[in-house]
Amino acid sequence: MVTHTIIPLREFDRLAKSMAQACELESIEFSHDRLVDDFGPLFRRIVAAHSERRDEVVWAYGLRGERPEGIGYRKGLSELVLTNNKFGDGFVRELVRAISYDTYLLKLDLRSNRVDKLGVAEAVSTLDQNKSLVNLDLRDNPGYDPVICASKISKRLVANIKRYKKNPELYNLIDSRGWINAVLLPLEGTAKNKTDDKKRHREGCHTESSNYDMGFAKKYTSITDQETQTGQDQPSPIPAKEYSVCEEEGCANCKAMRERLRKVLAERDHDLAKGKRRTIPLTKDREDDSSADDDIKKKIEALLGQLTELMGRLEKRKKAHRRKAN
Repeated sequence: MVTHTIIPLREFDRLAKSMAQACELESIEFSHDRLVDDFGPLFRRIVAAHSERRDEVVWAYGLRGERPEGIGYRKGLSELVLTNNKFGDGFVRELVRAISYDTYLLKLDLRSNRVDKLGVAEAVSTLDQNKSLVNLDLRDNPGYDPVICASKISKRLVANIKRYKKNPELYNLIDSRGWINAVLLPLEGTAKNKTDDKKRHREGCHTESSNYDMGFAKKYTSITDQETQTGQDQPSPIPAKEYSVCEEEGCANCKAMRERLRKVLAERDHDLAKGKRRTIPLTKDREDDSSADDDIKKKIEALLGQLTELMGRLEKRKKAHRRKAN
């Protein structure tokens, strides 16, 4: 781990050769070092060297029709942390060439750099070929969209995590190192996340805090402020919060709530067809608003009266001055 250090490119070239040959090197971190795009080819060589060395082991076993036992052959670079530098699209372009078909790098952290939209798009698209990354962090970059990019990245990372779960030994190693970042997996990913989602569903279902108001409930409850204030005859509104439902599939409570809402709306439409209408009384808030408006009107009328009186006095003084002048 090297942080808060200014490293010349020539010196880093020598260091990169040593890191590429270090078989036991598992993690590389360069943070707050002001590294720029010119360092991209060197990091690409480091990643490629570690990947090729492990591929050669698998290839040697494959010649005998075998596969390496356990996960010992995977020793090597698995984590690359390059946060708070000056890397841009050029650096990402170089790094993508090495990680597109890499099957060993598990974590790539490029937070707080200068990667624009083009570089972010290339990094996200490489997940279509890369099947090893379980953590790709591009946050705090100019080209990172928290909504679009997070959704695309999370789906691909979740697919890779599910693939690793088939190998308990390797998955336990990944989990113990903390390489899986739950913040990057808003959809699903770990058993803990799924349990939390179910818990939130049980606690938030059919409560006023639920944000899943049904669309047709909103449609029938829309009433203009003008009609409400004037007290005209209007259909009584259905409180949308009372009929809030969640989007959990297979929820029996939600299904019963939808049926209840449909029946209420059907009875409402039937009453409207027969001409039955009920008046909405002014609420306490409306009454308070109307009284406040009356107070404001009284104050305005009092000010206008004072202004009229002052204008009259001024006119009298002008006439008096004219008489003296004549």
